[in-house]
Amino acid sequence: MQLIPRLLPVAALALALGPLAGCGGSVHIVQDNEARVVPQSPYAWARPEPRPAVTALNADIDNDIVRGKLESAIDTELGRLAFRKVAYSDARYLVSYHIGVQQKQRIVADPLYPAPIVACGTRHCWGALSWGYWGPPIDTVRSYEYREGSLIIDLQDSASNKLVWRGIYSNTLGDPAKISDKQIQDIVFDILKNLPK
Repeated sequence: MQLIPRLLPVAALALALGPLAGCGGSVHIVQDNEARVVPQSPYAWARPEPRPAVTALNADIDNDIVRGKLESAIDTELGRLAFRKVAYSDARYLVSYHIGVQQKQRIVADPLYPAPIVACGTRHCWGALSWGYWGPPIDTVRSYEYREGSLIIDLQDSASNKLVWRGIYSNTLGDPAKISDKQIQDIVFDILKNLPK
């Protein structure tokens, strides 16, 4: 019985941090209903836009090494979906991507658990958790900061310069040194699997 009060705070913390513990991120798709993406079309990379300023917040995620891996992963995945990479002037769609990093704050309420009540009779002892006379305890509230990263992949119609499809991936950023090529490929796959086939 004495193990239960020790495990309850750990279980509550695991539930609170579950969404941040490396689980898959969320993908949101935005597409133009009037100009749908035609599968297996020719594409080219859009002309690069000015990059955001490098800061301590984004330097480990938005750099030439990560951008090179992202471009390679996007080309690989579009090729797997039978889109054809062509010269800029021959492309039906122009592909671009954007990397965003934002500092966020999360507030977590941790309940205070009561000490077990142990009572002994003549033959045995038993224990129970009790809120006592005043009822359940007040939660302790704590906050912590974390970074959330987003990858946006856009397909733009080359003739009209109109955005026709956008995939947005968001997730909490962990240790950037542990970002592997496979993780980058998986993120790109999660976004582009929503393209029309």
